Amino acid sequence: MSKTFFFILLVFMPEIVYASASGDFIINRQSTYAVPRDVANILVLDLTLPDPPKNGTLQVKSIKIHNAGTATHFDFGKLLIWEDGPSAGWDNDETEAAKVYTSPFDAEISGTFRKYAKGDSWQRIFVTLDTTSATLSLSERTIKPELVVNSIVFSPPAFNGPTDASIIGFERIISKDAPIPTVPI
Repeated sequence: MSKTFFFILLVFMPEIVYASASGDFIINRQSTYAVPRDVANILVLDLTLPDPPKNGTLQVKSIKIHNAGTATHFDFGKLLIWEDGPSAGWDNDETEAAKVYTSPFDAEISGTFRKYAKGDSWQRIFVTLDTTSATLSLSERTIKPELVVNSIVFSPPAFNGPTDASIIGFERIISKDAPIPTVPI
């Protein structure tokens, strides 16, 4: 089997990333896939936030996202954080909560996050990146978002987190020849 054939299998066959949790944070299932470097709004993180205290509410004040992949924050045009809409999942009813045009990774991002109670749809957030400004050198680099310990600030602050371990999102491989994936981007 040639190296090229093996690489194509590795890059283009989606792998399921199983839900993982750190405290009450949950990374929701998503595929790992390759994306063309000129596609906007690549879904890189699908996160369910922790449950608020009984009969209480929580509100995100800021979030800090680190890229554990090989691409740098200079390779992206913008980072957007979305709150889920009335129907579950990434399906075009999301509301933009934050937008960053410079240094999207390793920066503290604040936005217009809503207060949520247990089970509210905006307890689930999505993070997307825009690679339309990426250069040819970005090809074959990876995006893998990571929330390090205490990288999300809440009101009230007792829920800041994740509190016990970092959370890794979904790896996306940028490839100059990748077709548009069949999973949501």
